[in-house]
Amino acid sequence: MDALTLAEEAAMYRSMRKMFADQGIKFGVALSPVGLCDNPDISRRTALIDKIKVLTDLGIDYLGLFFDDMKASPDMCHRQVELAHMVEASTTAKIIFCPNYYSNDPLLDLLFGKRPEDYLESLGRSLSQNIDILWTGDLIHFSRNHSRFTCGAWKAY
Repeated sequence: MDALTLAEEAAMYRSMRKMFADQGIKFGVALSPVGLCDNPDISRRTALIDKIKVLTDLGIDYLGLFFDDMKASPDMCHRQVELAHMVEASTTAKIIFCPNYYSNDPLLDLLFGKRPEDYLESLGRSLSQNIDILWTGDLIHFSRNHSRFTCGAWKAY
């Protein structure tokens, strides 16, 4: 499947937003800013803000900012907080922030590098109080049945 243009994405989300609203369900979209922490140049940041403005204009209720499953770096906390605050200034949607390390499960350290000392505490001190943090608990849970259902539900839409 070819990448959608911003206008095609907007049309898709507008349709989904209406379907959810008709059922009294709040609607949100999650973005994964892969690479923006490693290479935060102005053109990439501008593209992210442009996308967020389109989503905000569609009336999304929630905006997920998901840094999960990305390689660790020494200054990732600072860069993630900086991006989160930039996003917060660009939308009226409620922001849900998913950190690199969203669980105590040591598998995350094995896969993405040792978690920096004080990472979650630093996020807690530095993020705006208006930003919610997603936390999954002590272990990562995965179910094959869940992934099949999700794929089937997406195809049905």
